[in-house]
Amino acid sequence: MKKRTIYGLLALLLILGCKEDERLMFEDEASVYFGAQLNNGGFYSLDSLNYSFAFEPEEVEQDTFYVYCRITGLAADHDRRINFVADEGNDAKSGYHYEILNPLIPAGQYGNDIAIVLYRQPGLRDSLVTALLRIKDSEDLRAGYNDTGAQPVGRSEYTRREFKFTITDQLLKPTNWDSSWLSSFGEYSEVKIRFISSVTGYTSWGSNPLPQDRNFIVQTAYQALYNYEQENGDLIDENGNPVKFY
Repeated sequence: MKKRTIYGLLALLLILGCKEDERLMFEDEASVYFGAQLNNGGFYSLDSLNYSFAFEPEEVEQDTFYVYCRITGLAADHDRRINFVADEGNDAKSGYHYEILNPLIPAGQYGNDIAIVLYRQPGLRDSLVTALLRIKDSEDLRAGYNDTGAQPVGRSEYTRREFKFTITDQLLKPTNWDSSWLSSFGEYSEVKIRFISSVTGYTSWGSNPLPQDRNFIVQTAYQALYNYEQENGDLIDENGNPVKFY
């Protein structure tokens, strides 16, 4: 009986020791990456954003968007800093075109929305600037996953260590218009996109919304154009053509 008791105690200590080693390993190996979020029953994740101030009133001087960062491993009892490093080829300048606010994972949390403030500078009226941010190792957190892929990863071009955004004050044709919006709204025009944005509030044309959000945008725009035509006749674009959604 004594031998069995001793063996049992040794086995228990071994198990507890292994669990402690695993806990320490997770804490030592904690890393951070750009993560996916749950929204309306589904996951979404973006690896890039194209932002234009052209949709905003003249008095708007800045705007803010958020990127979600997630950790692997366990939550900590203290804030942990995330190390964002700007690519050397960026022409968007930190502190002038944009500013990252409080890049950290708060104590007790597994993720955080990191605010990036964009500034409306005069030079953006005739230019577009680009920033590519990379997560690098910090004293608190290592750089996390370096993969791309379908949902919930949701990143087609940039890895989960990277996020790219552009800023302009020009009204440019979105790069995804023909592949994503042509079938719903027809050929691009500035008047058309301004009208859709004004009635739907949607301005993130460089990204692809969730299906339910897309349906809202399309249905709202169709109804608004119909109402406009009933009251005013055709809406005419900058090329002298009536705005039609087909």
